[in-house]
Amino acid sequence: MASPQPSDALRSARRSLEGIPGYRLLDDLAWHNETQNWFLRCRLTVNASNGLLPSASDWCVVIEDVDPGGRVSIYPAMNGGIEQTFPHQLYNAPAKDSLPWRTGQICTTTPESVLGRLAQRDEPLSLEARLIWHVERALLWITLASEGRLAANGVLFELPDFPDGKVLRFAFSEDQGSFQSILNENHRSGLARLRRLPLPAGDTLVVDQFHTHGGKNLHTVTWGTTISNAAASLADIAKWVLLNSTPRVGPWQVPVTYGELRHAMQEQELSFDDIVLPLPDSLRDGRRHLLLVGFPIPEVIGGNPVQLHWQAVLLPVLRRRVPNGFRKNKAGWRMADQQTIVSDSKLCWIRSENWSPANSYARGRFAPEFANRNALIIGAGALGSAVAELLVRGGLKRLTICDADLVEQGNLARHTLGIQDVGAGKAMALATRLQSISAHVEVAFIPSVFPAQTPEQRDLASACDLVVDCTAEESTLYAIENYPWPEDAYAVSLSFGWYVHRLYVAGAPCREFTRDSVVDLLRPYEEEDLANHPAREMVGEGPGCWNPVFPGRSDDVWMMAAIGTKELERLVTQSDTGLRGSMFKWVRENEFEGVSRQEID
Repeated sequence: MASPQPSDALRSARRSLEGIPGYRLLDDLAWHNETQNWFLRCRLTVNASNGLLPSASDWCVVIEDVDPGGRVSIYPAMNGGIEQTFPHQLYNAPAKDSLPWRTGQICTTTPESVLGRLAQRDEPLSLEARLIWHVERALLWITLASEGRLAANGVLFELPDFPDGKVLRFAFSEDQGSFQSILNENHRSGLARLRRLPLPAGDTLVVDQFHTHGGKNLHTVTWGTTISNAAASLADIAKWVLLNSTPRVGPWQVPVTYGELRHAMQEQELSFDDIVLPLPDSLRDGRRHLLLVGFPIPEVIGGNPVQLHWQAVLLPVLRRRVPNGFRKNKAGWRMADQQTIVSDSKLCWIRSENWSPANSYARGRFAPEFANRNALIIGAGALGSAVAELLVRGGLKRLTICDADLVEQGNLARHTLGIQDVGAGKAMALATRLQSISAHVEVAFIPSVFPAQTPEQRDLASACDLVVDCTAEESTLYAIENYPWPEDAYAVSLSFGWYVHRLYVAGAPCREFTRDSVVDLLRPYEEEDLANHPAREMVGEGPGCWNPVFPGRSDDVWMMAAIGTKELERLVTQSDTGLRGSMFKWVRENEFEGVSRQEID
């Protein structure tokens, strides 16, 4: 099979580099079959005053032959390349599989690149301009690295790159609020309880309790139902240790052997042997356990620490016998562990992620005064299921779903549930789905019509301070009016017009929310809608006894559900008294050109 040939655009782009000061081509474009990309080897030379790097070093520029928009990545060359790891660089290890470059790709992109066309883009699109741009930025990166200026005070803090063993995942939840819970106890090490989530990509171990070695509970993590109900066993006990700051070797490399971790701790005036060893007997069960290495981190470089970060190491299997000549005491077990964890043994770091609410909803969340509500969703049909999912994805942590119906196959055309849920109770199935969305949500369900029937169900409903009626039933409005809600509870009715071309919203504090007021508010608009769509437009669901279903497409259901969710937040956060109503409708009845909003009173 003939070798690929570079495109004319790539050849031209390569030639354009020849005029860049500090750039010299060493090896011309070559095809790398394993990565399916082109690369060239070059020497980059800078004038730097501090001398953390040599003035000249060799680099591999890896290029995707696509114009416009081809990716460009720059790595230290295996021969003649830098060996340290700096900020804004991946862990810089020798490559495997005879790659001509090391693993330490440097960051030459801009943060705005993740925003695509929405950003004020500095990075050009054409292959020629793009290649020049990356090489020029690589020269700037080398200059800043050599002078120790890659991590400037006031810039957002960035963790060093931990090489990932890819055997497990570990998750924790830390924020500014939990920062002091362990620090205040003045302990350097202890035990942690983990829960195991069996996920399709592999198991994830989630920490939910930190203890001293004597068993005192230092901190319990608040998780939602899915994690709280996950399996916890003695096999998933971990040891935790707390350092003073980020462990590193050299400019910004994490320790990759136990010897390097020992040295990094010594740099912080901490003893590896006293804090890490001996490992507790509960870990000597023939299984591999985690060592959780914790350290405080700032929000910005040079700032005060604001939260803890935990990075997990998968320990080797510990010895169950002390060495000959030693008793089964602290000294004996320390010696056994020292023989297991020798200095040149590799640290098996595993991928560790902070699943705190702040991180989970960093892409967008509701206002805190709305997200902190405890919501009761009455009606788990098409509208109720979509609204409930949007509430969970926006940051609500406590919901109760109330519905007596079962999931039917016909529901699936516009419901959030799937075919695996047919025949199950809607409330239970929807609660299960919602729990799978967020690590922090607790969703209960009431498999009956409202009002709740049993004392347990009434307790669930009575704890809610946001009531969302998605049934379009007057009997539900009456039940809401006569229920003993908390003093600050707020109720909102959401209902569709014909073909889901309209959404009616009516909300008030529960003490002012009545069936008659809502019906009187919406009746003129509902009657107008009914006059335009007589009952003969109803459709049936298959042969047999006439069983009409409400017409409306799923895209309209979800669009109106999203609008209704926004209106929910607006009503609750404005905290006005009295009943307030609004109607959202298609701008043109028979052709979609957008949705208009109309206040109704």
